[in-house]
Amino acid sequence: MRRREFITLASGWMVTGPLAARAQQPAMPAVGSVHSASLGSIVTVVEPGNFPIKASSNGRYLVNSLGQPFLMMAESAQAIQNILPADAQAYFADRGNRGYNGIQFDLVSTPYVFNNNPGYGFSDGLKPFAGALVTTPNEAYFERMDQYVNYCAQYGMLAILNRYEAHDGINAHDGSVEGDLVAAGESACTTYGQYLGRRYKIFPNVMWHLGNDYTPANQTAFNVIANIANGIMVEDTNHLMTVELDAPWSTSLDSTRYGTFSMMTLNGVYTYGGTYGECMVGYNNSSTTFAGKAGTNKTSTPCPSVMIEASYEFENVPGGAGNGGTSVNLRRQSYSLMLSGMSGQIVGNGYITWFETSGGRNIYYTTGVGGATGSWKNNLGSPGTLDLMRWKAFFQSIPWYNLLPDQTHVVGTAGYGTPSIMKPVNTDSFVPVAATPDGHLAVAYFSQGNAQSLTVAMTTFAGPVTAQWFDPTNGAYKTISGSPFSNIGTRLFSPTGSNGAGDPDRILVLTA
Repeated sequence: MRRREFITLASGWMVTGPLAARAQQPAMPAVGSVHSASLGSIVTVVEPGNFPIKASSNGRYLVNSLGQPFLMMAESAQAIQNILPADAQAYFADRGNRGYNGIQFDLVSTPYVFNNNPGYGFSDGLKPFAGALVTTPNEAYFERMDQYVNYCAQYGMLAILNRYEAHDGINAHDGSVEGDLVAAGESACTTYGQYLGRRYKIFPNVMWHLGNDYTPANQTAFNVIANIANGIMVEDTNHLMTVELDAPWSTSLDSTRYGTFSMMTLNGVYTYGGTYGECMVGYNNSSTTFAGKAGTNKTSTPCPSVMIEASYEFENVPGGAGNGGTSVNLRRQSYSLMLSGMSGQIVGNGYITWFETSGGRNIYYTTGVGGATGSWKNNLGSPGTLDLMRWKAFFQSIPWYNLLPDQTHVVGTAGYGTPSIMKPVNTDSFVPVAATPDGHLAVAYFSQGNAQSLTVAMTTFAGPVTAQWFDPTNGAYKTISGSPFSNIGTRLFSPTGSNGAGDPDRILVLTA
């Protein structure tokens, strides 16, 4: 049984964490402070602010205000209105202390994300609008949202704000929410966007996230979302903006039948299948295709791309996605996306996203995929979170921002399999490869373990090659027998046995 350590915050709420050393550290570090502790190979750091986040000079990855690469490890907490400030601060503290550097939440949370409080408000009755929806912002409510944004800053995290949770009018379960915006009208939506832009442009740690599974029902429905976006941008030129269109797969720069959200400055990828294929679509511009699908990134000024949603931990989405919420499938998502040019991801946990207290509200999570039980508070240290901490530590140990996807198979020349779009993540057997252009580093991910063998062109490396297997379940490296290898000819690589958790997946790291 895994040992737990606890920190008691001033509110009396207990934050669980895997780091015994953390118990001797301040429970609430000051804004911009840095501290770290180790969990095996994991090092967690409450990162200094250094906001706002922006695009790198080549447009391919995110950087902080100092120009340093920013690897996004963010979590969806859409229904933040289901918890009040004391619990919210404890939640943000826990995530910051585990190495998360972003939290995505709704400024206005609706029944679609299981906010069943009256008037889309908080459980204590505080509502976002004093009168008519959209047009009468309640100052007291938004002051509380300001407080939550500040909590994110206190723990070194980006606040990724969804301006108004509006699913689409195509799906019958939520047409009424989109109807709020349509009923208010296009002009009112512009005004609301300007209100948000004026309010949050002064917060350095903000990023904008529009839509959520959004497929507009008609032209007017498209226009109201676009008007909110344009209203924000009129007032706020400081922060990146993305939009989440509908699954089963999409990117922010895809077109709908009513138009393209071309004002987006961050390309977000969304899929319930294997992440690599759709991420390559989000990475490529329109002149390049991957698995038969044209890229959606911008040609003249590329956007950084992130995975804004895939399968959540403990999730069992109907429709053949392969029970994506198990630990091994979450790792398959996470490592594959980083080898397709992404700058990180927004993850989810079925208990935390909706702040479940006893489970049962969301039909996708009642099956207990991965064996989870209880409430959001006792799932903060979930297996997925611990794996994600190792994921971040691994990529921050290498120049991930210089990795280029090996699309034309120059480095991995055979055995990589067939790339796909929307193939269930648990069956996708493609071996993604990425390498730095200087010939000093290549990384490949074997999602199916020793069922896969990759032929590598050793001549692409700048010198003799040290070859290692990285175990994503415990952070251990194992040098391959005979390494270093000469950078002559080709060499076949395939992992043997299982990883530390008994799963097949492994990462090949080649350095010269």
